[in-house]
Amino acid sequence: MENKATSCVMLDERKQKKDGTYPLKLRITHLRKRYYFGIDESLTPEDWKKVTEAKGRGRLKELSNRIADIEAKARQIIDGLGAFTIKRFEDVYNGVPVQDSGTSIPKDRTVYKVFDAYVANLRAEDRAGTASSYNTALVSLRKFSDSPYFEDITPTFLTKYEKTMTDSGNSLTTVGMYLRALRTIFNYAIEKGIVQSNFYPFGKRKYQIPTGANVKKALTKDDVVKITNYKPKNPGTIEEQARDLWLLIYACNGMNIKDLCNLKYSNIQGNKISFIRQKTERTTRSNPKPVIAHLPEIAVAIIERWGQKPKHPDTYIFRFYEPGMDAERRFVVSKQVVHNINRWLKTISAELGIEIPVTTYTARHTFSTVLKRSGASIEFISESLGHTDMRTTESYLASFEDDLREEMSKRLF
Repeated sequence: MENKATSCVMLDERKQKKDGTYPLKLRITHLRKRYYFGIDESLTPEDWKKVTEAKGRGRLKELSNRIADIEAKARQIIDGLGAFTIKRFEDVYNGVPVQDSGTSIPKDRTVYKVFDAYVANLRAEDRAGTASSYNTALVSLRKFSDSPYFEDITPTFLTKYEKTMTDSGNSLTTVGMYLRALRTIFNYAIEKGIVQSNFYPFGKRKYQIPTGANVKKALTKDDVVKITNYKPKNPGTIEEQARDLWLLIYACNGMNIKDLCNLKYSNIQGNKISFIRQKTERTTRSNPKPVIAHLPEIAVAIIERWGQKPKHPDTYIFRFYEPGMDAERRFVVSKQVVHNINRWLKTISAELGIEIPVTTYTARHTFSTVLKRSGASIEFISESLGHTDMRTTESYLASFEDDLREEMSKRLF
C-alpha cells in the first residue's frame, strides 16, 4: 500500500470546552481519512492564531516549540513505517497495550514480539515440540531482519529471506518449515486485529512457500526383512532395543515416537493396539479418531521383551515417560529416543548394505508405501496413518509414484 499519510497539529473547533477553549489535536490524514490524537492542550482561537503566526510569548512560545516537536515526531514515525496503517502509527506513537482473552499482546505488536507471545502460549498449553519448532523459526528470522512489523512481511521480504537461507546452505524443506510457522503467526495476527488482511503476503500470485525436493524415504519389503533378521552383536542391549522399536513403529501403522512413548497397557485390546495421535489430539479434541493397528507376532514379542512389568492398565509400556512428567521433559525424552533409534539403525543399515537412510520417519513412510504397493487404497492408508487431510497422505506416497514411473519406463524396452 502506498504511503500518503500527512500530519499536523490543529485546533479542533468541533466542540468548545466550558472555559471557552478548544482542544489541540494531532491530525493524521491517510487515504482521505482523518484520525485525531489528543495532546492535552487547549487554546482560544485568538491564542491559536498567535501560536501559528509565531507571535506568542511565554507559555504560548513554549507550546509552539512543543507542537513543532510533536509534528516532527509524527513525520519521523510516518517516514519510518514503510507501509502505513493507523494502528501501526498509534503503536509507535504512544504504545497502547492490548489485552487479548487473558493473553497480553506486546504493545508494539511487532512480528517477533507476537511470535514470542505465541511460543509462550504453546509452552503453556504443554505443546513443547511445536513451541521448540516455532522458536527455531523465530531465531532464523531474527538473524535475517530486525523487528519488522507485519506490514513489512511482503512477498519481496519473503523471497529475499528464502534466497538468503538457500545461499547459506539451508534446504527448501527447512525454509518451508520456518515460513509455515511465520504464516501461522500472520494468520493469528489477522485474527486478533493486529494487522489488516489485505497485507497478507502468502498465496496465489503472492509468495508461495516452497516444498522440499521429493527424496526417497521408503524401504522395500526385502530391506525390512533384512532388518528383522539382523542379529545384534549383544542381545539385550540398546542396539537390539533400537532395532526392535523401529520394527514396532513400522508394524503399528508407522506410529510417531511420541505416541510410542505415550503407550500404556490400556491401549492394547486383544490383538490390536489403539491410540490417539499426540500430534492431532488438540485439533481433533471434539471428535478424536483413534489409530487402530493389528499386532503381529513380532510386535507382541517386542512388547513382551521390553515392556514394563507388571502390566497394569495405567502403566506406560516402555520406560520412557513417567507419571507426572511435564511436556518439556517429555519432549526431551522423546527426542533422545529418536536419537538412539536413528543412531543404531544407521549402523545396522550400513552393515546390511541398505543405501537409503533408515530413521524413525523411514519406518512410517515405509509402512504407507508398502501398503500402497500391496494395492491398498489411499483412504485406507490415510486412516491407518491417522491423517486428517488426504493431501498429507498423498505427499507420503509421492516417492512411490516416482518408483512406479521408473519401473514402467524400464519395461518399455
